[in-house]
Amino acid sequence: MDIRKNFQTVESDLAPQITTVLAHQKLLPTEGTYSAKVEICLPRDSKGKIRKARRSASAENWDPQKYVLLISFEKSFAVAKPPSRLVVNLPDPGIDREQQQGDHDAARLVQVLDEVERKTTLSFIALKKFRDGYLANATGWNSERCDETLRESIQTGVVRTRKIPNPPSPFPTTAIELSRQHPLVQRILGPSAESRLRFDPVRIAGAALSETVLKERR
Repeated sequence: MDIRKNFQTVESDLAPQITTVLAHQKLLPTEGTYSAKVEICLPRDSKGKIRKARRSASAENWDPQKYVLLISFEKSFAVAKPPSRLVVNLPDPGIDREQQQGDHDAARLVQVLDEVERKTTLSFIALKKFRDGYLANATGWNSERCDETLRESIQTGVVRTRKIPNPPSPFPTTAIELSRQHPLVQRILGPSAESRLRFDPVRIAGAALSETVLKERR
């Protein structure tokens, strides 16, 4: 195992690698898109329960005789592959390469989050699930690149965050959403950026439903 940083980093790095290996061996279901979820845990106790290890613990504490890897699988959305050319106003050539890479990554994040927002049936998108699942699977980035790109997108206002109660845990879940009025989002998604999630009612010929109901009651 690659021993570095903390247990959370190790889990995030192993998940896409395990998913890739199993997919290559055709050991994942053919219907839908599945991704591996890796958790470092303590062995079963006397009652048969498995407790998760502290994710902030240094990875140098890893001991194969003390910890076990719990691998599960989650069904995720099939996010469209990136186009060969992004329709984005690229930075001026005079800007350094690192900034250009950051702008490209932000644009890719916007595309992935837009895709997830339009397909999800959930009431919100959890930051951690998007970063470690959807974004990592769609881009192939490592955990550091996913975390840095998402953090910068939040700092620049491209992505908004909000807290969602998460009982019985005392800590709320951080949810994210695209700031669809942001100039960068507008450039990437085009004029339809704000209307993609908006419900437009369809007018049906005939009398209003309320009038029909009142008429039948008389």
